[in-house]
Amino acid sequence: MILGHTILPLRALHHIKRAYPTRFAVALHYLFYCVWSPPNMDLTKPESLAEALSELPVGFNGIEDSADTAGDKAFSTNEVKDILRAAASQDMKDVLKRSTQEALDQGAFGAPWLWVTNVGGEGEPFFGSDRYVAGLALLHKLLVVDFVLKVPLRIPVPGAAFSGCQATPPAKSKL
Repeated sequence: MILGHTILPLRALHHIKRAYPTRFAVALHYLFYCVWSPPNMDLTKPESLAEALSELPVGFNGIEDSADTAGDKAFSTNEVKDILRAAASQDMKDVLKRSTQEALDQGAFGAPWLWVTNVGGEGEPFFGSDRYVAGLALLHKLLVVDFVLKVPLRIPVPGAAFSGCQATPPAKSKL
């Protein structure tokens, strides 16, 4: 995949978040897995994105054998067609433009950019892959990961299976 060209999968994820919210976290997790794990799918192509969404196993949590890959799929054929149709729509183009502008307004200057918000509405930015642990640790501390997304705290290690780890938020966290 041309890693900087994420427009199509981002539009698709925005539609999934709106139309299939209970499957958003697993779809996000699986698409990251498809991009960053060999054979590194090129999700900039509609047919590759459709293949990934069609293969997404129910219960996927970041480990290749974490779900029954031969069993139930998260999206039906018609739902995948709906997602791809929506990803090409002006509505999703506008949603992605607005969310991108919102990130820029919050100070985003590159990727990956995480904005962690607590239940009180207070937010804090985390930039760069070296800050994932701190951002995810803060999310975990705030119970956002387990309560809202229903995703375990797992940190990817290149070339290895996902593994759990202990991490602590930065000492001077605003939240």
